[in-house]
Amino acid sequence: MEEMRIINTVNEISAVLLGTSVEDFDQNLFTSMGRLGESLKMDRVYIWHNHMVGDELYCTQIHEWSGNAEPQQGNELTVSVPFPADWYPNLSADLCINGVVTSFPEYEREHLQAQGIVSILVVPIFLYNEFWGFMGFDDCQKERIFTDAEEAILRTAGLLFGHAWVRNETTLDLVKAKEEALASAKAKTDFLANMSHEIRTPINAIMGMAEIARKSEDKERVEECLERIKTASQQLLSIINDVLDMSKITAGKMTLSHKPFKLREVIQNLEDIVAAQVAEKNQTFDIRFYGEFAPVLIGDEVRLTQVLLNLLANAVKFTGEGGAIGLTIEVSERQEGREKYQFVVADNGIGINADRIDVLFSEFEQEDQSTSREYGGTGLGLSISKGIAAEMNGQIEVESEQGKGSRFTVTVWLETGAEEQMDKPEKEPELEKTASYDFSGKRALLVEDMEINRQIVTAMLTGYGLEIEIAVNGQEAVEKMAAAPERYDLIFMDLQMPVMDGYEATKRIRQGDSRQSRQIPIIAMTANAFAEDAKRCLEAGMNSHIAKPIDFEKLLLTIAQYL
Repeated sequence: MEEMRIINTVNEISAVLLGTSVEDFDQNLFTSMGRLGESLKMDRVYIWHNHMVGDELYCTQIHEWSGNAEPQQGNELTVSVPFPADWYPNLSADLCINGVVTSFPEYEREHLQAQGIVSILVVPIFLYNEFWGFMGFDDCQKERIFTDAEEAILRTAGLLFGHAWVRNETTLDLVKAKEEALASAKAKTDFLANMSHEIRTPINAIMGMAEIARKSEDKERVEECLERIKTASQQLLSIINDVLDMSKITAGKMTLSHKPFKLREVIQNLEDIVAAQVAEKNQTFDIRFYGEFAPVLIGDEVRLTQVLLNLLANAVKFTGEGGAIGLTIEVSERQEGREKYQFVVADNGIGINADRIDVLFSEFEQEDQSTSREYGGTGLGLSISKGIAAEMNGQIEVESEQGKGSRFTVTVWLETGAEEQMDKPEKEPELEKTASYDFSGKRALLVEDMEINRQIVTAMLTGYGLEIEIAVNGQEAVEKMAAAPERYDLIFMDLQMPVMDGYEATKRIRQGDSRQSRQIPIIAMTANAFAEDAKRCLEAGMNSHIAKPIDFEKLLLTIAQYL
């Protein structure tokens, strides 16, 4: 009868919590915990949620009902508490803590008795197959031990309360997100419309050229179509990379490299790239260095180039025929081991309306929507550049007057290095004619779950003598290597696959008994294209990383390197 009464109480509470609104949730949760506590004749009922502090797992009490006991919510005994030695192993293994406090180890006993607890039951809460937290029940009056049946019922109650809390938090997040979305609805709508245009334009070119090539019998015309398809594909990839860069910056996941480079070489490369764009519009391009600076610097050469190239490309784009573009470089501050560099990109182009300067660096806005219609672009470049500058402990500032031009000033901190830190460039094998490659007698295992990707790689390598066998997931690759490790000379490994991903498959292959399993070249061939993805591949035991869409020349060079 006692257990049936508790079950009925849990059922009633379930109906209340499932039907409660966000506005009434806290009160209904408190009332429900109280009803359960009174039904059990307990003095305190509470919910704790797990969280990380550094690399350690802690827990904090997030809700409490107290009857005939002093409330503990918010004090040092219930906020960011490390798990007692036995609690985490037991609770994470889906076991309960159930007993009289005087029988507990000293540390646990002191912590619990400080809260006036005589007997306690703690039931773990698992949400989405993860140990989320726990629900506890205190008797501060007498010694008691809960029965197995009561434990089972209260496990269900803990799961109910945990789900209710998560559902409410998710609803609050959605409400907040909706309000924020509504507040910037027009900007985001304009941004998406512009993004749709930018993406559809190269896709239209790809589809159109493919159709023309399909119907044409003129070889030169087909090759022209294929070249335009390649150009449009590169444009589409650039747009996608901008979006991914922005998402990484927003999520705080952008990482910068820390390598020596020569600033004069960076500027020379920029000049070579921009020169062709400037020449098309009959513009002048002037570069000036002021003062002395270190011949070797340490930082992320690629990201610095990305920022400056974006500003210079914008200057060219928004400056008319015969206009002037300028880039100046100087050291504005020196400290031991590092220097603060100032890059100024100036033009005499269309300029920016003063009341629109503040939105320039927003990822969802451009200076004016007519700008995107007339000049194109996603509008993400300045947002990305600002994020990169911030990662380099710097910033971007802008001065502009409509009709008279703009002046963007980028400041970044870079460490100073020495000539001996520069890596001596290794001479890459020359790629004179791809047809000269011959991989006859060699066999590769292609691990890829997407049929079209398997077809692309196979078609790319047809004619070079390399025999290709297929595994549709990591598990199949592991089994093939275990059955005949000497059969394969090379493995192409996708990363995201069903059954077993490429990381795990590589680790298991490397753990094989044969020498070939430990030594066979494994090349990641994946759409996971960021530097951290390549690093993770190497850590998993792969030898190299090729990003999709696949650069055919790089693919051949990589195969040649290992075969």
